[in-house]
Amino acid sequence: MSKNNFKLNNIEKYKKRTPIITILGHVNHGKTSILNEILLLNNKNINLNEYGNITQYIKYFYIKTKFGFMTFLDTPGHEDFIYMRNIGAKITDIVILVIAADDGIKLQTIECINYIKNFNIPSVIVINKIDKDINLYNSNKIIGDLYKYNIISDKLGGEYQFINISSKNKIGIDNLLEAIYLQSEMINLNSNIESNTPEGIVLESFIDNRGPIISLIVKKGIFKIGDNIICNNNIGKIKLINSTDGYLEYALPSMPIEILGLNNISNIGEKIYVYNNKNKINFIYKSEKSKTKDISIIKPSTNDINIILKTNVKGICDVIINSLKKIDLNIKFISHSIGKINKNDINMAIITKSIILGFNIKVNLNILKLIKINNIFFENYFIIYDLIDKVKSIISERKNNIILENIKGSALVKNIFNIKNVGIISGCEITYGIIKVNNNIKIIRNNINIYEGKLESIKLFKENILEAKKGMKCGLYIKFNNIKINDKINSY
Repeated sequence: MSKNNFKLNNIEKYKKRTPIITILGHVNHGKTSILNEILLLNNKNINLNEYGNITQYIKYFYIKTKFGFMTFLDTPGHEDFIYMRNIGAKITDIVILVIAADDGIKLQTIECINYIKNFNIPSVIVINKIDKDINLYNSNKIIGDLYKYNIISDKLGGEYQFINISSKNKIGIDNLLEAIYLQSEMINLNSNIESNTPEGIVLESFIDNRGPIISLIVKKGIFKIGDNIICNNNIGKIKLINSTDGYLEYALPSMPIEILGLNNISNIGEKIYVYNNKNKINFIYKSEKSKTKDISIIKPSTNDINIILKTNVKGICDVIINSLKKIDLNIKFISHSIGKINKNDINMAIITKSIILGFNIKVNLNILKLIKINNIFFENYFIIYDLIDKVKSIISERKNNIILENIKGSALVKNIFNIKNVGIISGCEITYGIIKVNNNIKIIRNNINIYEGKLESIKLFKENILEAKKGMKCGLYIKFNNIKINDKINSY
């Protein structure tokens, strides 16, 4: 279908768009389970559970119900995913606020209430897990507790519908869909389908073997195959449109889709526009490009924890960066990007003495060999909190080294000698202080403490000596066979 002769039949039918519903609430209160049950009503048996059974990505579905089509967004409930929840709250028409009857109002619940109030978003309050009698009692308590936040039930003269459900026992899902439908009938859902400048909001972006893929939700107008598009200073032409039901030739307002065609990934929350006037799109592109600041490489301090971050999608990358920056000012991101680790990342890690952290990425065997040969610290994670905990552990070790240790001497490993009947002797240069036999020692590799023990002996040529001072070159014997060139040995 050519974009020039594209025309929707019965345009009046599309003047009112599908409601966009965002499911918000505290972690483990059942947001994803509720969406699972809604999908099952539509004969969509999709496993929404993620690694570790926590939600770490924005999920989106365009679903046909007996009340009409609805678009659902499921957002992560954990504290560190606040930015993703903000995106969901800003583009939504209706919020489903989920509160577990057995847990009540929690920190993220209050955060969600503030979103609802600040953005004046129509909302339905869902009290989940009412499969036990005690939880039905708790449901009434929650209604009372929400009163102080000015979230008042319509049965008490307020504006909010309250729905009791049990996603576990499939109770109340139809009542929830009806409540959403009734709420949508009370708000203006003009589609702006005939807009000359169709617009969408980026939900996620990633790179696969096809190229940069942008997940977005259409806000107005129609996105079609062949359209010229621009997102910030990122331009292209739509080559493919994909939805949860398969490939499309066009997408209407409120539809969540994936498109192929932009020349790079985009930030979540950015607006993406269709401009079929090439002169106009080139003018906008040049204007946006002129605003882009030059990025200079900052020479890292010796106290910095230098990180090269590689993730599977842009949203997770942003969450990790924002979370780690709150932990310690000495955390420096040498680079952060989407996709596999490459040789440039390896070279940068060597030059800047960085650790490499991956999140849900595939790693080539040849790259793993390079990482091992160059003694680069690398770990790949699937749960964001495991990654954050590891960085906290590294920071703690660093601070302990600085504050608690009285380092008497340091040596840099220059050579490794495997001596028969003795073992591994490290050819070292003493770079600081004095190192003595029987000193406690730590071996440091890429700023990570990899071994603690005692210095067994010191050799100067063939002679055993008791100590070595700064500037001396000598052999150190430690009962540790995995020592590498460029390791640092601290004595205390």
